[in-house]
Amino acid sequence: MTTSNPSFDPIRERSTGEKSSQQRWLFPFLLLGTNLLLATGLVLLRTVGWLQIRQSFMPLLVTGILLSGSAALVLFTLHRKRIISQFEERKPLFSLALVVPVLMGMLAVHPAEGLSLPGIYFFSVAYFMAFAGVLEWLNREAIQSRESELLPFEERGQPDEAREPAALELNETAGDNEALFAALLEQKPSVAEDHTDELKEADCSQWMNRSIDHAGCETVEGGIQIHFDKQQRLHIVHLSLNPPLEGTLSVTSEVEDGAGIRTRILENRAYGVSIEVKRTQNLEEEFQSQLHYLIASRPASEDVA
Repeated sequence: MTTSNPSFDPIRERSTGEKSSQQRWLFPFLLLGTNLLLATGLVLLRTVGWLQIRQSFMPLLVTGILLSGSAALVLFTLHRKRIISQFEERKPLFSLALVVPVLMGMLAVHPAEGLSLPGIYFFSVAYFMAFAGVLEWLNREAIQSRESELLPFEERGQPDEAREPAALELNETAGDNEALFAALLEQKPSVAEDHTDELKEADCSQWMNRSIDHAGCETVEGGIQIHFDKQQRLHIVHLSLNPPLEGTLSVTSEVEDGAGIRTRILENRAYGVSIEVKRTQNLEEEFQSQLHYLIASRPASEDVA
């Protein structure tokens, strides 16, 4: 079943110089590899007897600071690049990969006279728990940051009791919109086309239309009014999709009369899309226009060219 949609030429998502997936992973794992090589080298030197430390704790302190700082840098780098949440299912293994090289290096330079088995066990457990706690905290921060970007209606720090009425109101509004779209899809194409023309002629701040073709691919097309104040360069648009789309999503966007306006897709999820609109010209004037978007979904089993 298809419906008539206002047409506009889809444009490809513009690249803004983001690093590729391999480059994003290269630096953190390069640090992990360096930690492992350094710790292994210290253990080998201690084993063959070339490294002998009797009473001084200075090598232990220096080695611990260097290896711990490198492991902490790996954590915060992954957090800054927003890829730390991908380790949710492999958190124990990732914690071991961070902690084991640090413990190996510190035990390799530990003074021989102060080395005891209970002390080694207690120190190892405490160190592992500390890094696991930091990893858990960073993972929660990443999840909360992603949810706050895709759900701008929820204010941070607001009590649950105050958010419940607003959430219920949003759900009721979304249900009413879905019922309206379902009724429009059941009408004849001519009626749906006339209704769409009326929406375009009216002074609407936003509109959205969903349709499904015979192959089962769903398309969401719409527009939303954007407004830039003087000297405002950036505007973020959040689009909620209820019910969520299924399959692989493709998002395109453009701005009417958008000379000097660039758009970029920040988030592309089944339940919501975030679009960044950036202005580079005429910053001394206010600007208002319509942002058009087209979200197309195809079944996950379909081959992507």
